[in-house]
Amino acid sequence: MSQQKCIVIFALVCCFAILVALIFSAVDIMGEDEDGLSEKNCQNKCRIALVENIPEGLNYSENAPFHLSLFQGWMNLLNMAKKSVDIVSSHWDLNHTHPSACQGQRLFEKLLQLTSQNIEIKLVSDVTADSKVLEALKLK
Repeated sequence: MSQQKCIVIFALVCCFAILVALIFSAVDIMGEDEDGLSEKNCQNKCRIALVENIPEGLNYSENAPFHLSLFQGWMNLLNMAKKSVDIVSSHWDLNHTHPSACQGQRLFEKLLQLTSQNIEIKLVSDVTADSKVLEALKLK
């Protein structure tokens, strides 16, 4: 009986130690921000914008709610970039030759412009994607 109690107490202590470790790993310790963002240097300029992917030439009625186009939302974000741009995307086709791809081409040119301004572009994409855009950005 005594050995079983010791095993149970040992298991409870181990569970408690793991719980404490998980709690401390989830707590953000002041002064240890990975990306350098803090309440002081953020200045609360964060905002949210609802965007929608609107096909070219599609016009809503006058009383319909207005939202930014996806392209304009991207351009607004890229124009505000100061240090880096982090993008996660499964598909890249911004530099296509189709006439309707002009907005994608402009986004691609803006990304290239940001790299020339020493703004870091971090991309996560489908590793199987064979994208000339990703290759061009990688060369910058």
